[in-house]
Amino acid sequence: MTSKRIAIVGGGISGLALAVALAQAQNVTSQNASSTTPAFRIDIYESAREFGEIGLGMGMWPRPIAILERLGLSQEVEGVIFRAAGEVSMEFRKSDQPEGNLIHTFPTSVAAMNSFHRQDLQRLLLSRALENPNTRTHTAHRLVKLTQGDPLSLFFENGAIATADIVIGADGIRSNVRSQIFSPSYTQHQSPSSPLIPSNTAGKTAGVVAGAAPPKSDSEPPAPEYLGDCIYRGLIPVNTLPAEHLVRTDRFIIYGGKGKHVISYPISGGTHLNVGFFTRERDPAGPPVDLRTEFSGWEGVIGELLDHMPPNPLRSPLYALPHLSSFVSPDGKVALIGDAAHAMPPHLGAGASQALEDSYTLAPLIVSALTSGSDTEGALRAYDAARRPFVQALSDDTRLTKSLYQLCAPEIQIDGDKISAGAEAFFKESVGRLFAWSYASLE
Repeated sequence: MTSKRIAIVGGGISGLALAVALAQAQNVTSQNASSTTPAFRIDIYESAREFGEIGLGMGMWPRPIAILERLGLSQEVEGVIFRAAGEVSMEFRKSDQPEGNLIHTFPTSVAAMNSFHRQDLQRLLLSRALENPNTRTHTAHRLVKLTQGDPLSLFFENGAIATADIVIGADGIRSNVRSQIFSPSYTQHQSPSSPLIPSNTAGKTAGVVAGAAPPKSDSEPPAPEYLGDCIYRGLIPVNTLPAEHLVRTDRFIIYGGKGKHVISYPISGGTHLNVGFFTRERDPAGPPVDLRTEFSGWEGVIGELLDHMPPNPLRSPLYALPHLSSFVSPDGKVALIGDAAHAMPPHLGAGASQALEDSYTLAPLIVSALTSGSDTEGALRAYDAARRPFVQALSDDTRLTKSLYQLCAPEIQIDGDKISAGAEAFFKESVGRLFAWSYASLE
């Protein structure tokens, strides 16, 4: 039997996790089935000249950690993770005043927030992916064109051409795969109501996110939407903090205030703090703001964090992707995962977690289809049905989460230097609901 070819476009966390999950699903199926699973080849195409994640720290909840463990990475994870060990996993504060106030704490006994440096997680996924002899990586391969056919044809900026039976777009928020399957050249034989055209119907699982402009035409690729916020990121070595410091280095902390907020949490085994300052900015291409001016008058710990931030923190405008009405191409041969499918704001710490869940869900569906000899289109559409409604609803929830952190939800009333008792109850109830997914069982 001719082996199938699976092309994964994008060598970040989602693409590498899928390669690992595919190899593991094949091994599990081979052990449990009376016949050997048909072989398939995995090619990972990365646009950069070498594998490397953009970004610094990332939080990760118990559910995605369980996925990494089920992928056989328990030992590797322990070498790079920071695990919350105290009674408090997360702390929420009102900090836009000289004396900050505690709003709420999230106990470790309910859900421990864990954290990584993004590059550490990518390295361990890459190492495991390359243990599979049927997985090959190709750097400096930026996709410029994808055409229908049997097989599909992939054209790269460096002049290389490849073919595949299944293509997975794991190439981020500005996905070239997504742009290609929306392009007239790819969908020329599809009706204007092709399942990948963004819907104009409002709702949790369909329609463009609030504030997004409608598409100009039925064939226009959906563009990321600027959310009006920027984050300034930096890493602070814990050993550079003064002996008597205000900064907590044992938990994830949200320092909230009207229209802006700050996050701080340990990564790299607790040796560094990952810090992010969120500001509202009209122009994503505008000059950086002065953070000391923006956060003047906030509680003392914020000044201490600013004292130890790098002189030129990484400024990242925040974007989200309008909801797609399918993560699968009209011909059923291409699927989108991770940010290519559902890029969302970072306020729930869900981006990388959902990318892992995409891969964990999709891989066994593909392997099962290959084993049974059934059409892999059914596998891709089953993935879409399983993942899209949930992850798009979660993306919507990030908007409410931001309004909590920045104390601007209509239900949050300020009483002097504190939020009102009713607002505090609303905050606690909302946090419990919004983060419930993060520790739900995989079963």
